[in-house]
Amino acid sequence: MSVVSDVARFYGFAPVRDFDSCLETATLRPDEATLGFYAAPAPARAPLPVPARELREMGFVIAGPQGSMGEIVLIKVLAAIATEYGAGVTRVRVNAIGDKDSKLRFTRELSSYLRRQAEKLDESCRQKICENPLSPYLCGSSACREVLQEGPHAVNFLSEKSRVHFREMLEHLDRLALPYELDDMLISDERDAQSAFALDIEDEGSIIVCALGGRLECARRHVNRKEMELSHARLFFRRKGPLQKQRMAPVRPARLYFVQLGLRARLEGLNMLEALYRARIPVLQSFDSSRLAPQLQAAREAHVTHLIIMGQREALDRTVIVRSVADSAQEIVPHRELTRYLKNLSE
Repeated sequence: MSVVSDVARFYGFAPVRDFDSCLETATLRPDEATLGFYAAPAPARAPLPVPARELREMGFVIAGPQGSMGEIVLIKVLAAIATEYGAGVTRVRVNAIGDKDSKLRFTRELSSYLRRQAEKLDESCRQKICENPLSPYLCGSSACREVLQEGPHAVNFLSEKSRVHFREMLEHLDRLALPYELDDMLISDERDAQSAFALDIEDEGSIIVCALGGRLECARRHVNRKEMELSHARLFFRRKGPLQKQRMAPVRPARLYFVQLGLRARLEGLNMLEALYRARIPVLQSFDSSRLAPQLQAAREAHVTHLIIMGQREALDRTVIVRSVADSAQEIVPHRELTRYLKNLSE
């Protein structure tokens, strides 16, 4: 899983023991997001009709302030990993169930509808709907899917706050040119998900079986009891599969640090970093930080030679400022020329 680790680290994720340990780390830095990834050798459950014993799972967590960028960063990381394994992503399916109020309204209407349609449901789901009206969404029965497609849809019950968040997420996907579609059948069973996404993999024979995730119900920090934003993603691999398509990750130490200021810069920065990763140009960055001071401090501690700076203006102009740490000399470089410029810089 070295490829997964390399990609995750490139995008600012740090290895953690498990999901809960990432939350514990996040309590120590309440004003910044914490990005973590972990391995789950034996998945407790698999989202596809594939025995769990045949799969390995990697989890990715973003805990702390993130707005609608949390899901986007996770989607980009999952897509980058899939590309490394030669598995093309054909589209991203998305859906939203919203906050507690939204979910309450939706499940109330759904429960009423399913009781009226109970005879059409699969027998196993018929017994579960009293305890969990969302259980038919996790069923593979075609009968259950037909009933659900004719019933109420979660996006029609979103509160204003949830609707704004979901709209921002879709706008981000548009700006990143990621093909997506709304999938009303995509409802996650994981820790009270508020939104859900799944990446459709082009090659059915790929080592990657599926990639999915979403925004979760806010947890409460153990220390100050304040709510903490959470996003989570899971990547499932076959234990045996064709690994020859993976490509070697960069091994040179990073001498560059990417500094982003503003939402648009963070979005443009994701695409720019993807291009640099493909060119095997190692870059450090802190997508978990939205403030300038922590990013500059991290750059100083990393002893980099140059900063790549993108603010709102640069994001609009599709340029960056490359600044020397030694003498503060700087140059404005268009995105299309950045890879060549940085390669010449390192020679």
